[in-house]
Amino acid sequence: KRWKYAGGKQWKGLVTRREIEREVCTWGQK
Repeated sequence: KRWKYAGGKQWKGLVTRREIEREVCTWGQK
C-alpha cells in the first residue's frame, strides 16, 4: 500500500503511528 512507499522511499518493516502522522502532515502542506 501507499504507506510502504510514502515519501518516495520504501519503509522497511512497520512504522510507528507518529512517523505516519508526520508524513501525512508533510503531504498536507504540499
